[in-house]
Amino acid sequence: MGSQGLLAGERLQVDAQGKLVSIALGSLRGDAQQVGDAMAFANLPASITVDGAAYARLAGPVTRLSGANLAVGLETTPSGVVLVRDGGQVLQLLPVQPITIDARLPDGITFTPLGLLRWVRGGVVVQFAPAVADLAGLAQAITALLPDAKTRLGAEGVLQLRTGGQTYVLRPDWTGGGAPATGTPQIGVDEQGRIYLQTGQGARQWLLPALLSPVQASTILTTALPGATLAVQPSASDGSMTLTLAGTQWRLVPQWVLPEGGAARQTAPWTLGADGVLYFKLGNQVQGVRIAD
Repeated sequence: MGSQGLLAGERLQVDAQGKLVSIALGSLRGDAQQVGDAMAFANLPASITVDGAAYARLAGPVTRLSGANLAVGLETTPSGVVLVRDGGQVLQLLPVQPITIDARLPDGITFTPLGLLRWVRGGVVVQFAPAVADLAGLAQAITALLPDAKTRLGAEGVLQLRTGGQTYVLRPDWTGGGAPATGTPQIGVDEQGRIYLQTGQGARQWLLPALLSPVQASTILTTALPGATLAVQPSASDGSMTLTLAGTQWRLVPQWVLPEGGAARQTAPWTLGADGVLYFKLGNQVQGVRIAD
């Protein structure tokens, strides 16, 4: 928490029982265009929607940082994606909600077990999800291949693609081509069956199978199995995660096609299906996870 108490531009976050969870940046309603408020995504085609409330504005003065602006010095695309260049690679990032305060954490950049990139500066904690730099280009590439497709960018960088009566869950890899290159964005599949987005001769960005919400799944598992931990395997081609309990590990592989029919109407936090698949209730959707080993 903050060693200076609650400062201007900060708000308290409480859980359903009224217990203080954290201090976060942003206005009370999250719509005043302050640092930490919901991001605005503009100029997107009708075939793609974005849960803007899942992502946080970086621009603006932060009282706790003596008025410094978190966005200053960062390369940002027109759609709000932050680009971080590391040698020949370009990390493509979206800041996720909430931006919190924790004066106990040292400054620096680290990956979290649940697949986010965490940046701490002066007690201000920003977490990033991997992102596609050109969301409009992604939507156009998908509809060129699948005219009926609808795409939704939800929390934690997760994409849902609805086509042919089925919903597919994908998450972009951390690196891509950066700012939109010259050429037409296209969806392709490599010899290993991995899906990628590429514009012109730019770098490919993989779109990998993913869980709808590793954060929610971790909460479900740790509640059901005290002492268990869940960790996302970065850039795993099958979106796999590692479940650890009492020194034993299992590899969990998300089913990238969401179930339809009876399985989709599950109300319990988790169930083990007759097919040996573990089904999680994540928000108002259900997704299966295969226990690989």
